[in-house]
Amino acid sequence: MKHLNLSEIHYGNEEKRENPLFFSILENWDRNGLDLYSDGYLDILLIRGGKAVIRGDIKNVSSVASFLKDKEWSSIAGSRENIKAISQNIPGVSEENRHLMLLTRGTFRKTDRNEKLKVLRTERDFIDLFRLYRNIPEMKEGFGKRNDEDNAERFLSSPFPFTAVGLYEDDKLVSGAYLGRVTRKTAFVVGVATEIRYRGRGYAKAVVSELADISLNENMMESLMLWYSSDKAGDIYRALGFEDIEDIVYARRVNNEVRQSPDR
Repeated sequence: MKHLNLSEIHYGNEEKRENPLFFSILENWDRNGLDLYSDGYLDILLIRGGKAVIRGDIKNVSSVASFLKDKEWSSIAGSRENIKAISQNIPGVSEENRHLMLLTRGTFRKTDRNEKLKVLRTERDFIDLFRLYRNIPEMKEGFGKRNDEDNAERFLSSPFPFTAVGLYEDDKLVSGAYLGRVTRKTAFVVGVATEIRYRGRGYAKAVVSELADISLNENMMESLMLWYSSDKAGDIYRALGFEDIEDIVYARRVNNEVRQSPDR
């Protein structure tokens, strides 16, 4: 076991190409402390807060299972093959499929801009966004542990070109999302959400289209990534030009049991 700083981590797979799953997990999870397990073939990153990423191909399943059994982890993500391999050795593992998508400038199909869109720039704007997230049952946990001011400061002080967009109805933010920079060339769409009673109006599509336009045409990123777990969400993103590139299997553990994580 070795403790690593973010700057010390090698991001590529064995062919030295970018690993989208690895990037996407890292973008969504706390980066403050990373522990790395390696058996020569497989790297497992444990993120502070008990989250785990499996990267590579499992060669020594019993060693990996033993390592995970000794750790307090709340969630784990990896390829279908990886999760299937450890599920036979760790009781209670259930699977949820997620899908990673990629958008480039060449495939992007921008929608007409909704006049209700607003780029979020102030602490007040981000407090509105966090309140939206707390109204989404499957998202409220991630934005309830810190107060709004601390969350806003964390977002506004991000070291990369950061962008967030909201869509307002009657001065109330009802749909939103934000961009995180994963590499110098790739950004990641995070936290796409629409309040339940405003769904079905194309707001999520409008928000993601605006973020994609900013990322690809203003910040000059080469590509944009996001992940989804519902067929309806996948259809929305494909209409904008996103293409499926990788399947992700995700599970969550509660009270020493692993339960299927909520759909997002």
